[in-house]
Amino acid sequence: MQQRLSHAEAVRRVYAYIEANALHDPQAQRIILCDSILEAALGVPKVSLFALPKLVLSKLQ
Repeated sequence: MQQRLSHAEAVRRVYAYIEANALHDPQAQRIILCDSILEAALGVPKVSLFALPKLVLSKLQ
């Protein structure tokens, strides 16, 4: 049985994935350039670091 993640924990895990795969834009560190896995999960090719929590929340609902 899978346990539901809290919003904060989901954002932490997505951010850990971003860090592990070096997905920050080299010219603008506040922009995340999604790889194919993250793009499939979030539905966007790039996202601002500040918009990430709201986007993750919209996908959890």
